[in-house]
Amino acid sequence: MPIRQRRYRRQSAMHKPKPKLKRLMGEAVKPGVARSALDDWLERIERQRPDAIELGLERTAVVAERLGVLQPAPRVITVGGTNGKGSCVAFLEHMLHGVARTGSYTSPHLLRYNERIRIDGQAVADQDIVAAFEVVERACSDTYLTYFEYGTLAALLLFVQNKVDIALLEVGMGGRLDAVNVVDADVAVITSIDIDHQEWLGPDREAIGREKAGIARRGRPFICADPKPPQSLVTAVKNTGAQGIYIGSPGFRCTMGENTIDIESRLNGGQLKHYTAVPKPELPLPSGLCALQALNCLDLSPQLATLRRTFGETRLPGRQQRYLLGQGQVLLDVAHNPAATQRLAQKVATLSAEGQVRRVIALFAALVDKDVSGMIAPMLPLVDVWQVAQLSGVSRAMPVDELARHVRIGGASAQVYRDVESACAGVLQQFVSGDLLVVFGSFHTVGEVMGVLDNCAEGIREI
Repeated sequence: MPIRQRRYRRQSAMHKPKPKLKRLMGEAVKPGVARSALDDWLERIERQRPDAIELGLERTAVVAERLGVLQPAPRVITVGGTNGKGSCVAFLEHMLHGVARTGSYTSPHLLRYNERIRIDGQAVADQDIVAAFEVVERACSDTYLTYFEYGTLAALLLFVQNKVDIALLEVGMGGRLDAVNVVDADVAVITSIDIDHQEWLGPDREAIGREKAGIARRGRPFICADPKPPQSLVTAVKNTGAQGIYIGSPGFRCTMGENTIDIESRLNGGQLKHYTAVPKPELPLPSGLCALQALNCLDLSPQLATLRRTFGETRLPGRQQRYLLGQGQVLLDVAHNPAATQRLAQKVATLSAEGQVRRVIALFAALVDKDVSGMIAPMLPLVDVWQVAQLSGVSRAMPVDELARHVRIGGASAQVYRDVESACAGVLQQFVSGDLLVVFGSFHTVGEVMGVLDNCAEGIREI
């Protein structure tokens, strides 16, 4: 099915984090560089081509060839999937720490654009990104680029300049026509396949799976952790000639214990390797399994101690991130599609069953092109108080009255706020022992709340 090319305006508004959140995001800002320099560049790029999504590889491929970045590292792992992509990259970064020099490109960001481009897990400094943008601009000539394409090319250039050993590339959307797919992956990963971005990828899992399979390459491993992959994906991978590795098959499966898991993974030479008593991770398990299998395919098998430490320690801001605030708790999650909110609901239900929660308060804001009814449905039986808010400075934000209407259709009522900051302040004023504030709906929502919580630095700590 041909993909309809659609366009909408992207917001490049930057949030300036306080020192605590700068440390949280691993930010690297060098002295003497005005923060506004990068802001100005991002706004400039947006003005040049204000389209956020215009799928296609032609523009990026032309400029990438001019820049000489089609091979940004000796080895490349490309990670796609509806949910869990960023988690997979985080697992890979952790396992490769001290073993290989990594360059990671992920999107979107929570607080600062720098989060998207990391060398050895550290965000690249402002002036380095600005310098990369300048080189990309000179290489463009008469070729226009979207905001995402500019960022992709800048990341690839920085990886070449920093001589990384492995490039970890997260697909922005879909796969086949995403800008990162100009690079041929040595290992391609799909973490999950669910319904999202239907206007661009198609109406169902079969159409979406076909698009995601587009990152596969002939003769190279293609790892899929979706337990029921669409037949379209399986067929496309086979037709490509890639080596399909599917979760649950011999050499890519695990056994669940009460607190730990045993993992079976196949090495590049075909031998099976077993990892025992591995802690259950806080981040999605399929993402961790994909990361392990990808490294085994590249003959970079981690030691058992490394894997245990990785699964036990790896966290990612905004992914079921919990804080203690006074006598209550805050749970931040960037869940922005029904599958992701289903996982969030399971976490909330677990906390409630453990007796940690007396009242659940939801702070929710989302984008207009999302399945809002599907997103809130798993949470409706669990939430006692709904707070809906208008996202600030985001043209694609769903109007707050529309958000409230979806909640009412679900059989609940909602308090309406003009912005996320006001909603968060309203909740915290009445926050009491046993309360759980659940923030979800988009990266924008979580990012704005993180800024508010940073002002509570004296009374808040991460769990």
